[in-house]
Amino acid sequence: MASFKEFKELSEDSFSLDEISCLKETKSLLLTKYELPEDKISTRELLISCMNCKLRPDNSAQKYKKWIEAMSDFNITSFDDIWAEVGQDGIGLMNHRVAAMIKQSYCKCGRDLQV
Repeated sequence: MASFKEFKELSEDSFSLDEISCLKETKSLLLTKYELPEDKISTRELLISCMNCKLRPDNSAQKYKKWIEAMSDFNITSFDDIWAEVGQDGIGLMNHRVAAMIKQSYCKCGRDLQV
């Protein structure tokens, strides 16, 4: 999991100061307002949450918290649980139990089942 020190190491070549600022503020909100343990906060998914919420820390923290809660419906307690099993490169994802859950979730969102 990312520490605030790791956020300092994010390069301005890859991320803008606004993006890095949003990451820090969102993580701070998750730790304080939502009392989420630091081991539940993953930099990769935190970045996704921040980008999806257009760099709004309050919205990003809410989205991340809901994301964690939704995963618990599938007995997944953290993003590390997934990446530990499929590998950081994601190659094993398609053969992973999470892939079946993702496919099933999309079906509920209106995607047709193909037989």
